[in-house]
This record gives sequence, C-alpha cells and structure tokens, in this order.
Amino acid sequence: MAKRTARTDPQARKLVADLHAKGLGRNDISRETGISAGTVGNIARDLGLTFARASMSAPATEAKRQDNAALRAEILGRLYREANRKLSQLEGEGKAPWKTITKGSFGVEEVQELEFIPARDYAQVSQSVGYLASHAAKLESIDSPAAAAATSLLSSLAAQFGMDDIPSA
Repeated sequence: MAKRTARTDPQARKLVADLHAKGLGRNDISRETGISAGTVGNIARDLGLTFARASMSAPATEAKRQDNAALRAEILGRLYREANRKLSQLEGEGKAPWKTITKGSFGVEEVQELEFIPARDYAQVSQSVGYLASHAAKLESIDSPAAAAATSLLSSLAAQFGMDDIPSA
C-alpha cells in the first residue's frame, strides 16, 4: 500500500481547501497546518486553486502609494520651509547680529556675534539652500503629471511586451 502523505491525505487536502476559501495565503496555510509551503502549493494546484493575489494586493498597493504621496508632500513642505528659513537668515544680514563660532585665545572655540555674515558662513548657508531646493524639486517631480505620464507610457509598453506584472512606482 502506498504511503499516505499530506499531499494525498484527504483531511489535509480538505483543510487546505477550507483555509484557502477563507482567504489565507500559501504561507499562512503552511504555518497554521504545519504542512510545508511547497506541499500546500501542490495540493492547491491539484485542487485547481491559485494563490494569485493581484486582485487583493492592488487596493493595498494603491493605499500605500497614496500614503507615500502624502508623506512626500509633507517632506516637500518641510524642505521648502527650511530653505525659506535659511534664505531669511541670509537676507537678514545687518538686522540682527550673526552668531558664528571662532577660535579664541589658546584655540578655544567661542560664539561671537558679528554685524555681518562671514563669507564662509554665507557660502555654507547658500549651499544648504541650494541642496534643499534641489532635493525638494526632485521629490516634487515624483508626483508631477509629467512623471505620471512617463510611468503610464512605460506601463503601456511593458503590457505590449507581456511584462504587465511589473509593479508601478
């Protein structure tokens, strides 16, 4: 008589079918039953069941995309606010004393208030404004209509070449 395995055991097959009907995935069924994931997959295939989750994962993927877009918008606002704050620092020259760190006697660093912005400090603050603005522009381009059109074009091309399972941005 042939050895009974999980794949041929009617109870195991029924259990896999029942858990699949409840919406559990292959790995979840494997964890719950103690049957290896490969065997669960084989039983499902034998029963004509699939674990194609595209229809279930599409809404989750879209929700994640929207969450990321909202997060990018928040970060974008923070980048622009910080760039604006630094520009205000530069434009405020002469209105308030500029605080800088200088080396005093015996090489000890001390805070010094100046009536002007030293060239080194001006260059560093200007550079950080440029950095912030550049990164904000890159981040902003992700959600721009042009980026969406490019993504749509690439998705269309991928579909024509039978590669429509590639995830979108």
